[in-house]
Amino acid sequence: MIINTVTDLRRECDRQGCHWFGKDEMRYFSTRVRDKIYKGKY
Repeated sequence: MIINTVTDLRRECDRQGCHWFGKDEMRYFSTRVRDKIYKGKY
């Protein structure tokens, strides 16, 4: 699943637990979401 929005991210986070996204998973996120994560906006 490609994560394009923070809503998608939250949904996956709820489903799998927030610990699941690490360096490997970052490639599934769109640049916009990735930027928000890195800037601590999520």
